[in-house]
Amino acid sequence: MSYLRFSLPLFIFFSPVVLLAEEPEEPKEITFAPAMRELRKHDVAMKAIVAKQRRIQNILTAKHIAEKKAIARQTVQALKEHQKKATLADRLDDALAIREAIKKLEQGPGGTPDKAESEIPVIAGSFKGHRYLGVHINKIDWDQARQLCEKMGGHLATANTPQEFAFINALVGPNNLWSGGAYMRGKWRWIDGTAIDARLWHRIGPIKTAGANFVYFAGGAGTVANEASSHKNIPGFVCEWDR
Repeated sequence: MSYLRFSLPLFIFFSPVVLLAEEPEEPKEITFAPAMRELRKHDVAMKAIVAKQRRIQNILTAKHIAEKKAIARQTVQALKEHQKKATLADRLDDALAIREAIKKLEQGPGGTPDKAESEIPVIAGSFKGHRYLGVHINKIDWDQARQLCEKMGGHLATANTPQEFAFINALVGPNNLWSGGAYMRGKWRWIDGTAIDARLWHRIGPIKTAGANFVYFAGGAGTVANEASSHKNIPGFVCEWDR
């Protein structure tokens, strides 16, 4: 028995497999705008708080300074009254000590006197580092002159050398002006404690009138002379600044 053999080609079919990957999602945009807005609001609020705190601090500081100045002024006024009594009682050492205390109180934090009360007038004359000014005021006694001069930041003028006296005498001219001299502790002295040179007096010396314990520059005579503090015919004073 014969068989017919047929060779059939072997066909193997492979179905193509397509793997479809999922499409990636679009990245979401990250925005900081809301957060930045909040930060800006917070920053503005903090700046407002800081500014308010500074204003409050400035107000408190100004108030504190004003209170300190008010207390200092009251203390200075009280010390000036004590200085006046010490001067009139011939207690020169006490008067000078009180004067130094007043100077310290009238100085600011930086050691500088209050400008409003101690600025030297530009017209004041200058001699060896000191400044001098003749102030003409009718009907002023010695103590009023002293207080006014100290309020200007100076003191009634003293003449410790012939050269200084010559300068002041030229400044005084023909006028009579109160000086910083007085009869204290049994002697004629300047308010800085130094003795008044006897050669500055008129040839007859000080007058012996009771209570005539205060010295003025007698410009017409070119000397010093003395009168009572209450004497009203001395039309002003010479103020001196030691700077």
